[in-house]
Amino acid sequence: MPARYQNAMKWALYALLFLFTILLQDSILGRVQLLGAGFCLCPLVTAAVAAEEGAENGGLFALISATFWALSGATDGGSFILSMTVLAIVVGYLFRTLLNHRWWAVAVTNLASLFFCLLLPYLVRIYLQELTLKSLLPMLIQCLLALPFACGIAWLCMQIGKVGQNRG
Repeated sequence: MPARYQNAMKWALYALLFLFTILLQDSILGRVQLLGAGFCLCPLVTAAVAAEEGAENGGLFALISATFWALSGATDGGSFILSMTVLAIVVGYLFRTLLNHRWWAVAVTNLASLFFCLLLPYLVRIYLQELTLKSLLPMLIQCLLALPFACGIAWLCMQIGKVGQNRG
């Protein structure tokens, strides 16, 4: 298979992973809440793709996927567009310069990205006096709930990233 088709296949698989994550998050896990916290998995996918593909490609993927997620009706979608894109660029840069490509490093970085992605909308709501600082507990619970998904998404993105690599 030519390299152009393998590259297209890789990005199609990343897009399918993101769409499946939206489906899982909104349709299946949308009804499950623990202490007022639900699941937020989309920033995990964009951070994992950025860790695998680099800052430029990962940032563009994060921008497109965050825009799609915001247009599909995500709460605080505008702030997620900004935070997911910036964090994908940072994660991609970190993995190109400092960190090794191990699934646990990607998972920990994904959780940190999720924390900061969720922090921006909460800080805006606290500034607008819609929430108090006590409401940060559900955000921390969301990060803990995402731990098993972060490991699985990191592993899947590493496997998808191998599509098109030389097997020599």
